Amino acid sequence: MERNTDFAKMSNAEINIKMMGYDNEYKVKKDKIINLIHELEDLDYLYIKAKEELKKRGVFNDARTDD
Repeated sequence: MERNTDFAKMSNAEINIKMMGYDNEYKVKKDKIINLIHELEDLDYLYIKAKEELKKRGVFNDARTDD
């Protein structure tokens, strides 16, 4: 991402177009992050459910590493 944009050399319309692009990109990235968080929550739920089942069976070896 280019951080050295010289807005002083742009017209108001050009700045507004840039801002719309930034806003759209922000929303797309935010939605991706939210989706990834939901996927992580689902994985955590499934992992915990499987772990509990193994504990019930008396066969549990935690191979998971939380990094």
